[in-house]
Amino acid sequence: MARHKTALVVNSSPHEPSITTRFCDIFANSFGPRYTTRLDLHKEPPPHSNGTYDNGNTKWQKHVIESDVLFIGTPTYWFNVPSILKAFIDDLAAIDEILWEGDRSAVLAIHAPEGGEIGAVNALMPALNMLGFSLPGNGFVYYRDSGDDWAWSDLSEVAKRVRFD
Repeated sequence: MARHKTALVVNSSPHEPSITTRFCDIFANSFGPRYTTRLDLHKEPPPHSNGTYDNGNTKWQKHVIESDVLFIGTPTYWFNVPSILKAFIDDLAAIDEILWEGDRSAVLAIHAPEGGEIGAVNALMPALNMLGFSLPGNGFVYYRDSGDDWAWSDLSEVAKRVRFD
């Protein structure tokens, strides 16, 4: 019998409600709320890196270690990700060897009303890949506020595809 994976859904938008929150809701509901942990970075902000790291001791690291799938919902700020999301990713550097021990997926949903989704992907994917995450098919969705309605169905479908071993 297939094992239901667990997901960590990370929201890096300071606004609620928002398109980013909608991304997170759709993914979590499609993945299975019972198997989903949600993390709002503005309610629980990670510290900005000073170049030293606690190995496996921060609450953000523990959430990621306990999950099979990392979903990140983010807006774009000047063709990049918010600094709070960068701080979250930086915090994971200390646990890269732990993360490499398992098969982990990352799914990205980016709200880019003025463009910039490629800048955000370029900021996230190299770091996530070095941390041992892989991007599944249709694992990158962006929304520019008009005509991108495919994004909502793609989020539901990728959640369904990555939830079982």
